[in-house]
Amino acid sequence: MSPMSKKTKDNNLSQPHARTFEYVLRNKEAAASLQVTNILEGGGDIMQTIAQQLRDEGKHEGIKIGEKRGEKRGEKRGKEYTAKETAIRMLKKGFDLNTIVEITGLEPSEVKKLRN
Repeated sequence: MSPMSKKTKDNNLSQPHARTFEYVLRNKEAAASLQVTNILEGGGDIMQTIAQQLRDEGKHEGIKIGEKRGEKRGEKRGKEYTAKETAIRMLKKGFDLNTIVEITGLEPSEVKKLRN
């Protein structure tokens, strides 16, 4: 048990509050970004305020991750669409299957479906 765990238990903080408080004390960057000084001066419920800020931080991080995933999916779909459009134009111009597969990167079965 860390020294802080003992102190927080002596002060009757609940386990989640104690862990949050320990995290903030160990992570100076988090403490700075959470503006602990302002929280202490405000006299509000410190643990709820810190927990809410951590939840907000997590929510914003989740949004960023979701946006990146969406961008990657969009890029992938755009590339697939472009490859299929190129294959269709090549089919119309009379290119053979192997050449279309080589240039577009599509599977032969995909190109065959586009013929119909």
